[in-house]
Amino acid sequence: MATVSFEVVGDTALLNNLDRCRDAYDKAMKDCALDLKARIIKEIGQPSPGHPEGSNDTGRLHSPGTWEIKDGIEKFSKIIYPTVDYAEYVHEGTGPARGRAQYWPRMSALEPWCRNHGIDNVFLVARKIHDVGIQPNKFVDRAMDSVGDSYSKFMDNALKAAGVVL
Repeated sequence: MATVSFEVVGDTALLNNLDRCRDAYDKAMKDCALDLKARIIKEIGQPSPGHPEGSNDTGRLHSPGTWEIKDGIEKFSKIIYPTVDYAEYVHEGTGPARGRAQYWPRMSALEPWCRNHGIDNVFLVARKIHDVGIQPNKFVDRAMDSVGDSYSKFMDNALKAAGVVL
């Protein structure tokens, strides 16, 4: 007895279009992540509530090398993250300034900052942080707010460059 089989093949042009679309979307996501990284770095030193003059600290948070981008868990997603552990404290604030209990920061964590700012007495800085905390500097929130609809433009440009017709 003969066996009959059939192969269903998708439209080659459609499959090629899907491949170009996937590549374009991945490129657009990389471009969006790079743009947001640049916006975050820019916003770190800008005036904000609690920091009306902005930050004149040009430390590691201002360095592009401090911020890395990796693929996210979801398809076509990116994660932007700092490689320094204190970024959260700068962004969210600490202690009483954040509505939390007083605490003593580690002196060893403050020593490099004090040295870079010409401060000899680390204890005075630690006591100030203990007494009043650190005001939050919501630089990531401000960077996200500044995006507007620019990311849809990244997508449109990537799709057009790839020759994807929608």
